Amino acid sequence: MATRTRKRKKNAFGKFYFAYLIIILAALVVLFFHVRSVMVEYEANQPQNYVIGLLKHAGKGDKAIGSYLQENCFAAGDYGDPTAREKAFYNTDAFGELAAKKNLSLSEGEVEVYDVTADEKPFVTVAIRKTGSKNKLGIMHIDYYDLEYAFIRNPETSRPRTKISPEGTISFSVVLPEDFTLLFNDAEVDISSASEDDIEDFAYFSSYPQVTKGARMDFTLHYDPIVKVLNNVGEEVPLNLEVTPEGYVYYAAADYGSDDTQKAAVTQVGDFLSMYKLWARFMTDDVGGWYHGYYDVKEGCKIMPGSKLEDQAWEWANSIDITFVSDHWNIAFTNEKVDNYVLYNDDFCSADVSFDEIVSVNGVGDVTVKYNNRMFFVRQDGAWYWVGQLDITGR
Repeated sequence: MATRTRKRKKNAFGKFYFAYLIIILAALVVLFFHVRSVMVEYEANQPQNYVIGLLKHAGKGDKAIGSYLQENCFAAGDYGDPTAREKAFYNTDAFGELAAKKNLSLSEGEVEVYDVTADEKPFVTVAIRKTGSKNKLGIMHIDYYDLEYAFIRNPETSRPRTKISPEGTISFSVVLPEDFTLLFNDAEVDISSASEDDIEDFAYFSSYPQVTKGARMDFTLHYDPIVKVLNNVGEEVPLNLEVTPEGYVYYAAADYGSDDTQKAAVTQVGDFLSMYKLWARFMTDDVGGWYHGYYDVKEGCKIMPGSKLEDQAWEWANSIDITFVSDHWNIAFTNEKVDNYVLYNDDFCSADVSFDEIVSVNGVGDVTVKYNNRMFFVRQDGAWYWVGQLDITGR
């Protein structure tokens, strides 16, 4: 009897001990997964990882970065081709190797800003705002964030660091001839609502009503487009970028395309080569006559009376500088060329003139001066006059 009692007590203790071990094991498993989940949460909520996580889980209706982009960058009716931008973004997001680095110049207070690259190229800038923090496990301090904004970068940009506003936008303007085509990421942008502005290449003589005006478009966008401008025959033209306190301004070069019809009309204006060679000789004090040949040049080059060009010629003829032109005994011209005859309208045209002026300087020898200029003419009271020029070397 006593033996059976001891056996029952032994069995009860064994069951209790086994149950106790099961409870401890279960508690350790729960603790392990809890600690593991806290560690995973801690790692995921590190700002760089949080930003990358937002991007890798982006979707059209995620109520986070995907929804933000859908409303601000890919909205129907936006400039260019929103659908193509969306496709390019998600393709890069899915297959690119993403890396985030804090942007110290844009981060401030509770808002941290991170520049994200994809395969080492600019991809997107993401701003997150700290919304709170918790201590877990007594030693883990975890911060929590919400999306502030996302700004899509231009992977091919060569300009200085983009100025992003606190609202996640950039502001810039494009000035181009009104009959040129503006493209964002190779998609045409409607410029019918543009305001009038002077064309940079025509600024020297823009006061004449005959001169073609430009179109100015002002933009505030949540993405940085690849900006291109095509001329009247579909050729891409150079863009001159100026940085202002208000933002960037792209000025499109007024490099129009030409054809035989335009050439036939413009050649009636006069002998461009002879006129510009006379001007070059005037610059080297080789014309002779009153005021170093000023009156001969004014008439021979058809300089517009009262123009800035006339003032420039008069100032040169009366300046001390013209007396310091090197003594020379001969001038010759080589590599002469006139091309790119452009008729902008019935009363405004241009032609490109280039040549090498060989100046034989006493005691020195031959010195070569290269000219490559665009001559602009306007018609006034039935006659054509030269109003300005533009150095087109390198264009």
